Amino acid sequence: MVREHFTKEEINNEWKAICKHCNRKLDGDSKNGTKHLHVHLGRCNKQGQLDIRQQVLTALTYKDVFLRCVQLHDDPLYKHLPTEDDWTFAAKICEKLNLFYERTEDFLGTKYSIANFYFPHICSIRVALNEWAQDSNATISSMARRMFAKFEKYWRRSKK
Repeated sequence: MVREHFTKEEINNEWKAICKHCNRKLDGDSKNGTKHLHVHLGRCNKQGQLDIRQQVLTALTYKDVFLRCVQLHDDPLYKHLPTEDDWTFAAKICEKLNLFYERTEDFLGTKYSIANFYFPHICSIRVALNEWAQDSNATISSMARRMFAKFEKYWRRSKK
């Protein structure tokens, strides 16, 4: 059933159907039927996909399960468990990716492009990338420097 993919919420005295996959707000008034919801589901890019942040969060949630699988079942598929350092690194990456997730959610929830809304968000990304480039972890530092170079290239091009 199509409604399983949406939550219904009243926003500014209007019923909205909010896609559980991409958080897009569609007309949720039942008198308008569900055809537009079916159309959206057919086009929704997020349906059935987990972004990398969600994948890491899922793995972190089941951290203890990995260890128990080895202890209880002596499963040969679990020969190389993530180390404590691996889990710490995964949590750190997830924390950093969360900034992009939150900013994307902010941008997707806005109908109108207003500079005074976007500017602080863009600045927070730039500041974060600068900080991450100084991270003691070489992988994070290297990743941040490459991201920062792309960020600068994009914004330099958009100024012209």
